Amino acid sequence: MKNLRVLYHDNCFDGLASAAVFASFYRGKILSGAEIEYEGLTHKAGQLIDESLFGGGENVIVDFKYSASEKLTWWFDHHESAFLSAADELHFRRDQSGRKFHDPAYKSCTKFIAAVTRDTFGFEDQSLDELVHWADIIDGAQFPNAQFAVELKEPAMRLMTVIEATRDADLVELPVDASGRGQYLYFGSDSKLRGLNVVLKTSGSGVAGDAIDWEYWNGTRWADLEAGCPGSCSFGFVDQTASFSRNGTVYWTSDPTGWAAYSLNGGPELFYLRAHLDPSSPGYGTRPRESRITTDILLFQYCGDVTAAGQTFAFSPPVPTAVRIQSFSATPADASVDRSATPSSPRRRLTPTQASCRSCSACTTSSAIRP
Repeated sequence: MKNLRVLYHDNCFDGLASAAVFASFYRGKILSGAEIEYEGLTHKAGQLIDESLFGGGENVIVDFKYSASEKLTWWFDHHESAFLSAADELHFRRDQSGRKFHDPAYKSCTKFIAAVTRDTFGFEDQSLDELVHWADIIDGAQFPNAQFAVELKEPAMRLMTVIEATRDADLVELPVDASGRGQYLYFGSDSKLRGLNVVLKTSGSGVAGDAIDWEYWNGTRWADLEAGCPGSCSFGFVDQTASFSRNGTVYWTSDPTGWAAYSLNGGPELFYLRAHLDPSSPGYGTRPRESRITTDILLFQYCGDVTAAGQTFAFSPPVPTAVRIQSFSATPADASVDRSATPSSPRRRLTPTQASCRSCSACTTSSAIRP
């Protein structure tokens, strides 16, 4: 059994840096040579931290919301939204362990941990000063100018892009409980849609084909998108994925009644759907992982007058554009010419830098010329 499990904000420079700073403190001040394991956490609206994520030894959560679990030993966070409920906040304020800390005044959790472990426990690791410095700049967006943030010249900035681009593709795993608390998937769009195209990296297993419940926001509450199913589905709902057990489309043939835009956790108002495992489901044996999920919404540009409110548009596949090479130049050994060709049957291998295309009628309809 590991001595410590570090639960940190995943896909976040500050989250990973916080985990590193706390691990250094733990080995330097609490238990020398401690065996430590790490588990990334991702924010999902209304979702509690599952008890199964905690280890058998000590547990710390850094740069992530609070948990009232008895298994939680240490906690550090700097977010205003650190508590899911008033009860969680009350639980934190009543804690007498002296090992749980929260201060929204800090721009980064990494700097917060470094300050607390120095001022409260007398620990400093100067080898991590540069890491603390960059975590505070990145998480607090304290860049000297916009160009600095875009150019990514500093190694720490490039590392940030790698960390934040590496995403966990897991969908749901466990069912919600009888009171509706648990794991939810949210899908939002700025316009109403009629379906989701699902391509899975890993197919889910161990649940029934109708184990996923689908809901939409009707202006006052989350309502059943599958109303009347199975049988006479009110909105023509169909789940071809059989609860994320295979690739397919989740779609409905009519807009659900009263579907309204909704702001989730203070975000933009979107037309939301949410999905969760039914409370009666045992949970997935193999968790489904997404490769790609897209909507059925198509965007197009029309250069012309719209003359009627109900005007119909017809689309055809784009016509392939031919490019005729009007001149060609090459030098010996530049790999432009295939020397295996015979004089009577020459073969030329062209590259964009070695071929020049003069203006011709074939190019007038093409925005990109590929010799």
